[in-house]
Amino acid sequence: MIYLVAYDVGFECVGDRLAIKRLVRIRKILRNVGYHRQLSFFECIAERKSVDVIRREVEAVMDPDSDSLRIYPVCDACLKRAVIQGIGERINLRHYEIV
Repeated sequence: MIYLVAYDVGFECVGDRLAIKRLVRIRKILRNVGYHRQLSFFECIAERKSVDVIRREVEAVMDPDSDSLRIYPVCDACLKRAVIQGIGERINLRHYEIV
């Protein structure tokens, strides 16, 4: 399944070192599992179990009082209706079996 993942890290002030550290760590976690589309936005091809792992890893890094993580599942039908303009490739979900 495809998941859209967005995150936001709250900064206390410009140059907030703790917020920058959280931002870098969260981005690294998500780069390992998805396509980095925009500043804080990823498209991930993942199974439900993998999404739970992502949630736990990000939760261990984020500050729940100032940061947020949003994960939206996208069904096949919705994926086919997606509108993409400008640069960037379309993510395709391929169905296959390992025999």
